[in-house]
Parts: sequence; structure tokens; C-alpha cells
Amino acid sequence: MPLFAYKAVSANGKTVTGEIPAENGRHARSILRESGVIPIAVNEIAIAKNNNLPSLTALSAMVRQLGTLLNAGFPADRALSSLALAASDPAMKTLYNSLHEGIARGMKLSEAVARCFTSSGKITFWDEFTAMVQAGEAGGELADVLISYSDLLEKRVAFRRRLQGALFYPLVVLSLAFAVVIFLFSYVVPTITLLFENSQMPLPLPTKILFLIAGFSKKGLFPIIGFIIAGFFFYKGYLRSNQGRRQIEKIIYALPGIGSLLE
Repeated sequence: MPLFAYKAVSANGKTVTGEIPAENGRHARSILRESGVIPIAVNEIAIAKNNNLPSLTALSAMVRQLGTLLNAGFPADRALSSLALAASDPAMKTLYNSLHEGIARGMKLSEAVARCFTSSGKITFWDEFTAMVQAGEAGGELADVLISYSDLLEKRVAFRRRLQGALFYPLVVLSLAFAVVIFLFSYVVPTITLLFENSQMPLPLPTKILFLIAGFSKKGLFPIIGFIIAGFFFYKGYLRSNQGRRQIEKIIYALPGIGSLLE
């Protein structure tokens, strides 16, 4: 339940301030009037939002630890305060404190998770986590749901590490090959082109095409680099959207060798 800060006038004319839990502003004013004071200002106290999210590995550990404590009989607020005291990562400590603050205000854990983080309009870990917590709360099996969800997150972390390890060497080779091709077309081939132009020898069509590409590469090197950088940022933006992520994942899973990483 949200918390509201109020400023009111008591029956003897004194100004009083404080905080009160209520469903909304109208409900808060109604509670104040019933208590014998006249509300002047009622404002909801916003929970500090956290946009600096920890890594997926840390979040996976958080879900497992929280599920284990709840399964052991700890109430949610005590479990979160204990995790906050034990956390060494500042981002995780802030996260635990934000969730604990929401629980202390009378919210469900799912409500605290949903209110602690700014929504970007895209499906994120927190949308998924909120849905899992809501399902656990509705079924009365929150601890078991969190532990099962932590198993899923750990598999995701392991898959991401295997995928990064499998793609690291090909990416390095591809980057070096691209750098070598750029160097050849920008500096080596133009030098050879001058030699053939001075000799005025007839050249075959493939050689002429090669020299044309080399000349374009030397004159348009910076536009090419700018185009590559723009394409990279477009790719990242598209990848973060729901539709883009699904399309990219279809391509990745269709690549040879990716299926074996999922086994």
C-alpha cells in the first residue's frame, strides 16, 4: 500500500504533519478527516527507482537466496533486510533496501518489484520477475516459484557464458580480417594501381573492379566506418525491442553449432 505524506490542521488549530498508508490520495484524506484533522496537502511518497541494475549473475543469486530464506520461514521484509546487510555489492544493497522499503509500506513483493524500477515499455527481467512473483503469491508457493525461477536464471547465465566463449575466437578473427582488408584496400592496392596506370598496360575486368573498389575505399574510408558504427547502434536498438530480439534469436538458434550449446 502506498505511503502518503500529509500536512493538516488539528481541532485546536495547530498544524500537524506525518505519514499515513492509504490506497490513494482520496483514501488518505478520508482517513485524516475521520481522525479529526483537516488535510491541507497530501502527497504520495515515491519509492526511489533504481536504473543501475546488477548483472544477471547477481540477480540469479538474489532470487535463489530470497527463495531459500522464504522457504525457511523468514517473512519477506526480514529476508530482504538480512540480504541487504549481507550484500557487499552496492547495487545489490540498494536493490534489497528498495524492495524492503516497499514491503515495509504494506505492499506485496510483486508490487514492490514493479514500483522500484522504471518501466521502459519493453519486456525486461523485472517484468518477467514480477509476473513470476505474482504467480507464486497467487498460488501460495512463492518460495518454490523463486527457487525454480533461479534454476532457470542460472541456466541462462551458463548458456550466455558458453555462447560468449564460443563466439569470442570467431569475432576476433573476423575483426582482424576486416582490419587487414581495410588496410590493403586503403594503402597497398592504391600503390599498385599507380604502377599499372603509369605502365598503361591493358587490365582485365576483375583487376579494374578491384582498383575501383580500392579507390572508393581510400576516398570513402571515414563514411564506411561511420556507416558501420551507425549500423552497430541500430542493431543494438533493434535487438532490445521485443520483435527484434525474437528475430535475432531465431537467426542465432539457426546457426550451426548453437543447438549443441543448448544441450
